[in-house]
Amino acid sequence: MLMSGPEIDWETYGHALARRLVVLRKARGYSQERLAQLAGMHRNQISNIERNVSSNERYADPHMSTVYRLAAALSVAPSFLLPDVGVCVQMRSSEQESEESAGAVESAVRAGMGPVVYVATHDAFEVSTHDAPGAAAPDPVETAVPEGVGAE
Repeated sequence: MLMSGPEIDWETYGHALARRLVVLRKARGYSQERLAQLAGMHRNQISNIERNVSSNERYADPHMSTVYRLAAALSVAPSFLLPDVGVCVQMRSSEQESEESAGAVESAVRAGMGPVVYVATHDAFEVSTHDAPGAAAPDPVETAVPEGVGAE
């Protein structure tokens, strides 16, 4: 028996996630191709999420693993990608109510994202040393795993 849940306009949440992803990617100075490389994804996937489209659905509905891969590649907490975190789920994402609310979210995301930090990729870590929150980051440089990072 299929159970029905609340009627939620998931498309608005997809648009909010898409907008957040574009803001973060551009703030880091990454192309879709570079972000895809860092996240271990295809550029088409990044493009689809940013346009909130899917070949199987009406709108993008990325897996949780995709959200975490993107967050790691962008060096942010996953909550930076997820809309309306910290509030009860509404019928529509509040971030899509107006351009003003979307702009306020963009500003908050840029202000809180901070510098790029160590990101695990296969057997190495990538790091960038820019310090200004919201400043465009150069492409990370591959380096050896820092002492104590990732040790069990």
